[in-house]
Amino acid sequence: MATVGLSAPASAYWEFGHETVGRIAMANVRPATRVAVKRLLAKTAALGTPECPANTIESASTWADCVKKLKDADGKPRFRLCL
Repeated sequence: MATVGLSAPASAYWEFGHETVGRIAMANVRPATRVAVKRLLAKTAALGTPECPANTIESASTWADCVKKLKDADGKPRFRLCL
């Protein structure tokens, strides 16, 4: 029971955590997969989100969080959750 009092609150690593997981993933995939991912990342300008680049695995890992705040000309969210 004493350990309950000593436990620390959960810590979030936000962007750092996502970017780190992306780097670890890229370091552990097959070379052919790494090439395919880099080929896709080279085409991310087609997303039309220069405010939220996704041209590296690190920036792609936080892209969804970044675009949540983007608005269109009417001030409405440019991207929305589709369920």
